[in-house]
Amino acid sequence: MKLRILIALLALSCAIYQGSARAEKAATPQEEILSNLEKSLPSEPKERFFKLSEVAAAAFDAGDYDKAETYANELLSAASNYRTNWNYGNAVYSGNLILGRVALKRDNNVSQAESYLLAAGKTPGSPQLDSFGPSMTLAKEMLLAGERDAVVDFLDECGNFWKTGADTLSDWKKTIRDGDTPNFGSNLNYH
Repeated sequence: MKLRILIALLALSCAIYQGSARAEKAATPQEEILSNLEKSLPSEPKERFFKLSEVAAAAFDAGDYDKAETYANELLSAASNYRTNWNYGNAVYSGNLILGRVALKRDNNVSQAESYLLAAGKTPGSPQLDSFGPSMTLAKEMLLAGERDAVVDFLDECGNFWKTGADTLSDWKKTIRDGDTPNFGSNLNYH
């Protein structure tokens, strides 16, 4: 009888310990956002295409670089089916942006990140990119890695779709050539 009670107490102690260990590893807000987005990710291809950039960005923000890479690659693959869709340019830009950030952050692969940055700049544009301009998150990260020429080349590419931002792009390039980092302002607030 005493042995049964001892075993039961030991089992209860283990269960309590495992529960407290799980409680200590609570999901971060970014992990919860990612989880919710993944649960709501549509299976229908076109609807999924529209949602993948948001999920890839959320995975990056949650620090799950493998998932970010997977979703970004899926986005770029799906984009080839929607070349005439208004969101095609956003997909090309976003997919390459996330892959470049993953290459830099997870792999410390500056050369690969540069390739993705330049590929993002080759987007044909979109209503959003043409109006508000591109996200400069990867460009800023590349500047911090010392890749000034690559960022200037990227900004040159952006001039092909962001016509209303021509003066801004020119100012940013001048600042970079002068050895400084531009204030990218609101262009750092989105992926």
